[in-house]
Amino acid sequence: METRQIAYFLAACQQQNHALAAKEPGIAPSTLSQNIADLEQELGLELFRLGHAGFYPTLEARALYQDFEHALRAAESAVAYARSPREGGLKEIRVSSTLKFALGRVSKSAGLAARALIRKFPDTVFDIAFALHDPSPAIQQTRQGAKRTDDIVIEYAGSPESKKSIRIATDSWFAVTGLAVPKFAKPEDALDILRRLPLALPQLPDRVVAAATSFCRDHGLPAPHHLNEDIGGLPRLARNGDPFCLLVPQSILSSRLKQLRISVIPLPKALSSPITARIYTSHPAAREFVDHMRAALTRVEANNIYRPVMSLKQIRYFQSLHEHRNMTRAAKALSVAQPALSFLLKKLETTVGARLFERHRDGLTSSAAANRLATVLHRVHGRIDLAIRKASGLTASQRHRVTLGIVPLAERRGVLVESLTAAVSEWQATHEGIDLRIREAPTEALHKLINSGVINLALVETVMPHSSRIDLRSRDPLGLVTSSEAPFLPSGDVAFASIAEIPLLLPSREFGIRRLLDEAAGKAGVRLRIQAEVNSLMMALAMIGDGRCATVMPYATVRKAVSEGEMQFRKLVEPEVWRKLSVIYSAERSLTEIERSLVRLFRRHLTLHAQER
Repeated sequence: METRQIAYFLAACQQQNHALAAKEPGIAPSTLSQNIADLEQELGLELFRLGHAGFYPTLEARALYQDFEHALRAAESAVAYARSPREGGLKEIRVSSTLKFALGRVSKSAGLAARALIRKFPDTVFDIAFALHDPSPAIQQTRQGAKRTDDIVIEYAGSPESKKSIRIATDSWFAVTGLAVPKFAKPEDALDILRRLPLALPQLPDRVVAAATSFCRDHGLPAPHHLNEDIGGLPRLARNGDPFCLLVPQSILSSRLKQLRISVIPLPKALSSPITARIYTSHPAAREFVDHMRAALTRVEANNIYRPVMSLKQIRYFQSLHEHRNMTRAAKALSVAQPALSFLLKKLETTVGARLFERHRDGLTSSAAANRLATVLHRVHGRIDLAIRKASGLTASQRHRVTLGIVPLAERRGVLVESLTAAVSEWQATHEGIDLRIREAPTEALHKLINSGVINLALVETVMPHSSRIDLRSRDPLGLVTSSEAPFLPSGDVAFASIAEIPLLLPSREFGIRRLLDEAAGKAGVRLRIQAEVNSLMMALAMIGDGRCATVMPYATVRKAVSEGEMQFRKLVEPEVWRKLSVIYSAERSLTEIERSLVRLFRRHLTLHAQER
């Protein structure tokens, strides 16, 4: 890995495509692409994926971006600090933000502000940390030290706005959609279109979500659905071709959106979110940093393009010399020839513009410039090591596999199918590197697969001993299902005693529904008349088409077919029989957060379907 590879990676993350990214540092697109490919191979991660009009950064790339940028920004500061005659040591200003990091205007302006102050404050470094979207333990901001104390906090203003806050921008809002929409003379004209679209909000601070939700309610717009991902998921949404309409503040939008072929619709000024800064240090650079951020946000969006003057090889050689204070021992520790080390040291001294070591018969003496340089380069190396450790965790996450077991599903239009499909789609959007496998089997078989460790978790209708469970809070009545022309069904609900003479197509006792029916029949003293055991639910639905027999299924499974007049459904009563869905997993372990996130999404989508019904 080299600093130039990291610089090319940062440029590619900010630009619309690799061709434009290559122009900014003045290299050939093939050179940029090859360097990124080498970086991907070294890290073991996929950093970019192909979209409609070029490559876009993956979730893993966005997770590593801030650490890599901090390293290159520190490398720029190192040269300035080494040349600085100021006394008093290196000072750090910690900047944090609750705004989600999304390669947008605010995060870019923070980087530009820090770099603009390097010459004036060479003895000051800025540690900038925007909140990350953390779908797994591998993607988390790692902070050195026990507790972070921030000197500047960038956030959306509270209500009322604090007098101690400095407003740096007022965030306008936009609707971003993959649908082709006309241009509007004024933002209010767009509301008619938005009233007919399903709206969504990416991950944002609670107060901002509340303001956007209130705006929708006051203007007659649909209540927005909350996505479990940040604005960085836009390329995936655009690539999938599914209809979407996100409501987003301007600060997290980027010029990269031009590559996605999407429409950006301004919203009325009634929805705006002030962005403020709070300063908790008396260091004069803090106020100037905020002023530079505010100025950058008023200008045309600019990218942070780095042109490193030091390579990681030079940094590593210098650190070894500074540690050993002996040319021979340093060369031996690095496994390089002494002349090569001497040559690299001379190049570094030329870059810094100062002599770094004095040679003596018994070793080297480091200069004040070398000591200052070593202080900052230690931060550079630390951040790159942090990125590598994070990449290692992400690589393990990409290899992670989740195997989900599900009971056989009767038709593609059922509530269970639609809920599971929506949950899996949303979950995969934020877990792009996870290998998801879905396996269909009867309830009894799923329990055995759970206990043997073949599958991680399973969706079942009945729970057996020795399994842990999560109740999905989904209840559906079971009822007789026949063709729409079957003559033998009475009107209204059907008591259990009335079905003794009805020929039934039922699955075997491996299936949860059959177990529920047998238990209810025993309580009612009824012997079921089973014409055939059919373990294919699709086949059972096909076989009842001639109107001579019936099957038993949950209402949610056949709801659409019943509403369209293709089938009849009569609820079973005396006793009522309910299908209650649960997710089971081995009692010998706990679910990972990755698995729990899938369960939470599935439960939420089931609840949404229940509300619609």
